[in-house]
Amino acid sequence: MGFTTYENVANRHVTIHTNGCSQIKKHGGDDKYGYGSYKHHETFEEALNYAESTDLPVKSCSFCKPDSPPSILIQPPSENLDPVALLENFKKVAALAGVKLTDSNISIEVLNAPHKPPTKLPPGKMAVYVFAHGDKVLKVGKVGPRSNARYTSQHYNPGSAPSTLAASLLAGGESIGLRDVSKDTVSQWIKENTERVNFLLDEELGIHVLTLLESYLHCRLHPVFEGHASQK
Repeated sequence: MGFTTYENVANRHVTIHTNGCSQIKKHGGDDKYGYGSYKHHETFEEALNYAESTDLPVKSCSFCKPDSPPSILIQPPSENLDPVALLENFKKVAALAGVKLTDSNISIEVLNAPHKPPTKLPPGKMAVYVFAHGDKVLKVGKVGPRSNARYTSQHYNPGSAPSTLAASLLAGGESIGLRDVSKDTVSQWIKENTERVNFLLDEELGIHVLTLLESYLHCRLHPVFEGHASQK
């Protein structure tokens, strides 16, 4: 698909678009007033990294919504974890709570094993994430819009924060047949052996919808490592 950044030095901002966005086509892909410039990027991550390197405020185009990954999944990571079906059913749950969800305000990102951890939580987004190994769901968690470290790295590092997947595997990995893992190897084991699914929500939906989605997925998926031991 590709992405385009528009850097406006006069109005001091960078906007990220998908290639083919009507807002780019409207101006022919050129800045006729000399206020800024357009730059092409292969991935959203590259576009975001470039935009942040300018030290200008970063925006995502409200028309093309470049930070919303496609919600089409060709093959579920496992039989027990079908993100598309889970999301469609959650929309019904949310509707009962008076919340209307669409493909524009909630979407799915699937990282099949082996996977690379995401490097950024997209601007203006919250997330509920799921880690799975084979037919077992290991962990379900949520992050608000300002929890980038929790979203990108903490679950891969056992000493980084309370209640991480890495720490849970070191303490209770035998429950899934995992024995030969250590503090030095657990991060790589997670990357090589687990699938990760991210449900990305617009920040405007509010923390109550984020919490509802996390609770729904806990009830449906029964993760092996659920919260602090003191909560069980």
